[in-house]
Amino acid sequence: MLAFGILLPLAAGWLIAGRLLPNQGRIIRAAVAFGLAVGVTSVEFFFTLLIVGKSSRLVSLAAAVLMLIVSWRFRAKRSTTTAVISKRSIWLWPTGAFAVWMVLSAGIELLMGLASAPHGEYDGVAIWNTRARGLYRGGPNWRDAFHPSRYHTDYPLLLPTTVARLWTWQGFETPLAGGLFGVACLAGIVALVGAGVSRLRGPELGCLVVGFLLANPWFVGHAYWQYADIPLSLYITGAVVVWVLGRNGPGLSLIHISEPTRLRRISYAVFCLK
Repeated sequence: MLAFGILLPLAAGWLIAGRLLPNQGRIIRAAVAFGLAVGVTSVEFFFTLLIVGKSSRLVSLAAAVLMLIVSWRFRAKRSTTTAVISKRSIWLWPTGAFAVWMVLSAGIELLMGLASAPHGEYDGVAIWNTRARGLYRGGPNWRDAFHPSRYHTDYPLLLPTTVARLWTWQGFETPLAGGLFGVACLAGIVALVGAGVSRLRGPELGCLVVGFLLANPWFVGHAYWQYADIPLSLYITGAVVVWVLGRNGPGLSLIHISEPTRLRRISYAVFCLK
């Protein structure tokens, strides 16, 4: 059942991203689709708590199916635009090797971090996972997760509702849910920046940027620490990359790119899902 809870919103997000970003490439489209799926399902989970009174896998399934049907109805037609192919230099192989090496190094660090601290660091334990447990375990008393005695009850709900939703679909709690979500957000950031730079300045610089991003242990560590900085950065990065590519990308365009305000609206919508 967990696979349905993940794949259905992702499929809907893929179709929506294809409608909003018809010529931005599959990597950027996939990263934006992930952000859209997480944002919409976190809102759906909160409204399920408000209306039903507790978390419900059945309501979540119905919402995911409805989201997929609506996105399929308004999906973009297959584009016939020829993709812009960047010229490749002799620096592609060394920069590509550097990026692959840093991806492998970061992957090892993430695995070791998830194994040594499955519950995350301080914020992950004291704020985000605690609130997720209140939403998941609370049933009709889920509002106790926002009791004034708890830390930072005014913080956004994207992270705890996503973790609680994953637990609802899985049927039991696992401390790895928050960590894996952070890793997915980290991968989305790296994909957005790398693909964006590649489309604007060539794959060599794209690989170089990916390597330098993953060379920062503080940046990688925040993913398995289960802090909210990484999910927030995913949405900020998505908004910036979409906006920059729409304004400067050769041969790239958003829907109605001739309307300057539409770019701002799409970028703002991506950001506001946080």
